[in-house]
Amino acid sequence: MSNTSNASKNVRRFLLLFALGIAYGFMYVMPYMKSSFYDQMIAAMGCTNAQLGSLMTAYCICCTVSYLPGGWIGDKFNPKPVLLISIFGQAALSFLFMFTYKSYAMAVIIWLLMGLTGGFAFWPAIMKGIRLTGTDEEQGRMYGIFEALNGFASLLLSFIMIGVMAVVGGSDLITGFKRAGVHGRPVDRVRHSCRHPHAEGRSLRCERGRKAEEDHLQGLCVRV
Repeated sequence: MSNTSNASKNVRRFLLLFALGIAYGFMYVMPYMKSSFYDQMIAAMGCTNAQLGSLMTAYCICCTVSYLPGGWIGDKFNPKPVLLISIFGQAALSFLFMFTYKSYAMAVIIWLLMGLTGGFAFWPAIMKGIRLTGTDEEQGRMYGIFEALNGFASLLLSFIMIGVMAVVGGSDLITGFKRAGVHGRPVDRVRHSCRHPHAEGRSLRCERGRKAEEDHLQGLCVRV
């Protein structure tokens, strides 16, 4: 009976850590999306490189400022409601961005708010939740399992997101954020290089070089 009880307890703890890992991976997909879909976001939002980088600046400033009061909130309240509020808030902001991504001012507001949902009390609460899953002697193992499951969940979310964008590439959101690099991006980069202001000059110089070599060879043949 004792072995059955221990096995059931371990399964519950594993499922809890897996849920926390998925929550952790989900919370940071949106604010850090530019790491995977940089060109696609610029194409969809119509913003510049500096503007896209400024979104992360706003996000990091908000996270840094909110961590101090968030730690107090995390210690004061049960981690479960804090995590649920943060997760649902992040989901609402993600859906809001889906409908307002053309407005850069709205994107700045959303990224600032994501600094509250992803920073503030979420980080202290998830650390507290992990700590409560095991005894003092099991803390290293609990955090190790959480990090492993978090990595798996983040990888799974990335595959799902890329797959969805590839499948619905013909729909709106600027062709699935330009099909998430699955279709067209290498071609786009080649086209971009051809449209580069110096590309035509380089091509012309190469053509002239080849023509000079041909004339030189013809001259040698005539001499022979």
